[in-house]
Amino acid sequence: MVNLTCTPGAPVVQTFNSSLTIEYDAPEFPEMAVTEVALKITFYVLAMLVDLVGNFIVILIILLNRKMRTTTNVFILNLAVSDLLVGMFCMWVHLGNQISNNWPFGYFMCIFSTFAQVTAVTTSVLTLTVISVERFVAIVFPFRAHWPPVTTGVII
Repeated sequence: MVNLTCTPGAPVVQTFNSSLTIEYDAPEFPEMAVTEVALKITFYVLAMLVDLVGNFIVILIILLNRKMRTTTNVFILNLAVSDLLVGMFCMWVHLGNQISNNWPFGYFMCIFSTFAQVTAVTTSVLTLTVISVERFVAIVFPFRAHWPPVTTGVII
């Protein structure tokens, strides 16, 4: 019986009636077919390789070619870095989670991967937004001076 009166300073006594609870065991996940696991691994690895190689090439082109360092291309460089982070921190975690019934990476990776994924995806979205604003300004006000490199650096 729960005490319905509340006296300040009085100890709180709670009783628990276990007959009101139902024990429930979650069903086991069915085992995946070997072909399904192989296809998932193949396509995830292919997507990771395309992501890593493609974004690395974009980064190298912009960094090694001085003529490519325009405001828009610096934002594209930032987008390539954030997409590279998605490939490095998000895709293999999703692959491991897809082919395993339990979280296979431990406590630290549970916390860190969530942080890295949110950071990488947020950076990608915000960079695309800034590219859109920069292009809008360049089209609507074509005779106005472009953003200086300092402004671009502050925005990034």
